[in-house]
Amino acid sequence: RRKQGRRIKRKTQKETDTSDQASELPPRAFVFSKGKVSAPLKALVNDLKGVMSPNTARALKAQRRNKIKDFVDVAGSLHVSFFLIVSSTEQSSYLR
Repeated sequence: RRKQGRRIKRKTQKETDTSDQASELPPRAFVFSKGKVSAPLKALVNDLKGVMSPNTARALKAQRRNKIKDFVDVAGSLHVSFFLIVSSTEQSSYLR
């Protein structure tokens, strides 16, 4: 059917499959420390990995040369939805 000489667009958006496999997966996390952290904070990181153990990378080791971008690049393929990053300064410790 035409409206004033122009066609009516019927398929303006592509149909997407709403039953996506990624939405059915539970949320996954990376737990790691950034920078120099004390021994109790390293123990905290290991405890957090244990608490979230079915849905986190238990053997993930963050090295000094790793950047946040490195973890973000890998996160997509592993279906990781969030990070728990433990860091420390002289004044305080942080969980981001």
